[in-house]
Amino acid sequence: MNFRYKHHLDYPDQADPIIRKVVELTNKSKMNSAQVCKKAEIGINSITGWKTNYGTGQRNPSLHNIQAVLKVLGYKLVVRKRSSLD
Repeated sequence: MNFRYKHHLDYPDQADPIIRKVVELTNKSKMNSAQVCKKAEIGINSITGWKTNYGTGQRNPSLHNIQAVLKVLGYKLVVRKRSSLD
């Protein structure tokens, strides 16, 4: 069953793939972005700020905050070697 909550977020075209994925996972969760932020113990408007201000330098997320949000959503950030150098 797919749920679409009224706090569904989009992201700018230039957003980093990690930001896109975090927003996507937040949208798929049963929590709105403010609830996710609260559980991750980061600023309540952080995810919305990443979405709306990405690339401006005003609200670019820290690695710590990305990891905190992913943990709340049941994920973790993993680094692996790319198969090719695109």
